[in-house]
Amino acid sequence: MKSRQRYVCINPLCRSEIEVIRASLETSANPNCSCGAEMKKPYNTPVFRRIHYQPPEFGFVEKKKAWGVAHGGSTMPENFGLSAAAIVILAGAALLYDAASTSDANAPLLLLGAAVALAAGLITTILLLNSKLHWWRIQRQRPRGVDPNEP
Repeated sequence: MKSRQRYVCINPLCRSEIEVIRASLETSANPNCSCGAEMKKPYNTPVFRRIHYQPPEFGFVEKKKAWGVAHGGSTMPENFGLSAAAIVILAGAALLYDAASTSDANAPLLLLGAAVALAAGLITTILLLNSKLHWWRIQRQRPRGVDPNEP
């Protein structure tokens, strides 16, 4: 038990509370109440907070993109990601065709590899297209000629 921890009796008739003043060296189960019931720590609801400060108008990714596009940048990484996803999908399709057309001992492994490649390519494509659609919606809502980094 550590110091400054609170324990509550689980007996509904007792409900005694204690606060640990000095830490004990013994690392055993929960303490027992004077009524004989076990005592447990009371539940504390979690408090959620943001780790990084973000302006309410833009999210973390959108602010970075808005700055790049507003200052002559491009969305090159997303375009490269879509190209890579298309290549992975084509490789998965080729593996799937090869595995389906052969009947050797490696066919199940080829099918598994093809399924993984197709799934990875499709998931990457869906996530990148979703990000692009979200970005296009933000661009339509933003008035022209406004710097996104200005407060």
